[in-house]
Amino acid sequence: MRLFLIRHAESQANTQLHLVGGQVNEVPLTPKGIKQAQALGERLKKDNMVFAEVHSSTAVRASHTAQLACQAISRDLSEIKYTDTLVEISQGEWTGKLRAEIYTPETIALINQNPWEFTPPKGESQKDVEQRAWQYLSEHILSKTWKPTDCVAVFAHGIVIKSIIRHILDSAPAMTWKINLENTSLTVFHLKEQGWFLDTVNDAAHLHFLDHQA
Repeated sequence: MRLFLIRHAESQANTQLHLVGGQVNEVPLTPKGIKQAQALGERLKKDNMVFAEVHSSTAVRASHTAQLACQAISRDLSEIKYTDTLVEISQGEWTGKLRAEIYTPETIALINQNPWEFTPPKGESQKDVEQRAWQYLSEHILSKTWKPTDCVAVFAHGIVIKSIIRHILDSAPAMTWKINLENTSLTVFHLKEQGWFLDTVNDAAHLHFLDHQA
């Protein structure tokens, strides 16, 4: 089967990069984000994409992206499986604060000492996010029997998707933060008898077309 990891479209939080983000699960998509999600849907439609299952984070920016994309491919929205387990990393007490005040050279050095287990006050570590995300995939997707042609979509968030990539590739935790994932980008893994194979990372060709049209 093929596993499609799809990052949500642009949200209002994405336009406030001077602030520390995190879960902020009620933040909606921007008008640009809605167009991005629709462009993703049109791409999936042109590719005649049929998903055996669609899973999504319950955060508004992820669930709305999933709904817009699924509308384009005429998938029944009531079949989307929502879960809190796929929401973005919690930044705890840092959420909403100025990045410049939080990410001081001292804090960055501390993070770099142990990027796998560093945890913001009352927040989550990269390890925490990876464990909950992979547990969900293991229990609700990978435990099932699939046909070679089956495709499963997971609409989630940057750190969640990066953590899944890290787990499958068994890469160093410090590399997780160096993966670029644009809004509505596709990262696709192919699960074969020999194991996992990476097909594509951060494929956002539909966005470049959208920008050209604008």
